[in-house]
Amino acid sequence: MTRKPSNSSWLDSLEGVSLIGAVLGTVAGLAFQQLIYASAPLALALIMNFVNRQRHEEELERSLGNRVVETRLEVERQFEDELSRVREETQVEPQESLTTTANEDLLAVQEQLQQLQVQSQQPMLAVAELQQQISSLSTQVVKALGNLENLGADVASGMLQGVVTPASSQENGDSSELAASDVASADEFWERYQQGVRQFTRLQLPGVDLSQQRQYLNGVDFSEGNFNGANLSGLNLGDATFNQANLTGAQLDYGNLSRSQLQQADLRGANLRGANLRRANLRGANLEDADLSYADVTDANFEGANLKGVRFFRSRGHQQVLERQFVEAS
Repeated sequence: MTRKPSNSSWLDSLEGVSLIGAVLGTVAGLAFQQLIYASAPLALALIMNFVNRQRHEEELERSLGNRVVETRLEVERQFEDELSRVREETQVEPQESLTTTANEDLLAVQEQLQQLQVQSQQPMLAVAELQQQISSLSTQVVKALGNLENLGADVASGMLQGVVTPASSQENGDSSELAASDVASADEFWERYQQGVRQFTRLQLPGVDLSQQRQYLNGVDFSEGNFNGANLSGLNLGDATFNQANLTGAQLDYGNLSRSQLQQADLRGANLRGANLRRANLRGANLEDADLSYADVTDANFEGANLKGVRFFRSRGHQQVLERQFVEAS
């Protein structure tokens, strides 16, 4: 289905002439400075170019349409030939081969059914095994609960201020007081502390060095203890109690004594440089010649305390302390 040469070849010639005229018109326009010489031939060239483009596109569409039709007819012809061949082979194939194929398919289906039956039995076996394990665990839990009930009585009898102590220590009364009275060195103190002892009233450790440890001695009671010249530098003693304790010349620099109880404590010549004494209770304490430089005494209670010779160099909140002392003295 070939197409004859178009009779519109004159369009190509006219387009070429228009382009030549546009070039000449452009030259003339530049020479005579008249745009008409260039615009008219250029417009004609553009029109002819558009017309030629439309003609070529139409010819291309026709060519592609013809090829598509030819290809479709060829494919249909090949499909019909292949279908005829398959039909002939199907009619010639013996009946026995069909029976054999059907039997093979049936055997395959039976094998798959057997495999499915075996797989369906496996979850049931797993469930039975799981039930046996649950029964065994239930028996163990019952035994453990019985043991816990027996142990609960021993633990309850060993409770002292929220700390569990060995049952044998309860046989002799207050284990905390007994342990504190037996402490004679820093190692013994830390040993008792690790055992849960927090009551160390009347503890006698003059000159002891506890500065090597960095544990938080929260709520420890050192009331009426003797720490004359002891080194307690840098310790965390928040909420600790030193009521009526002897801390003469003790090293408490850069320690945490916030909210601690130091009522009537003897702190003569003690080193409290950089210590945290926020909200500490120093009522009636003796701080003569103590060093509180760079310490934080914000909201601390110094009511009735002896502040003779105390150094408050750059202490935070000491103005409030001095004003209160001045008001009390007046």
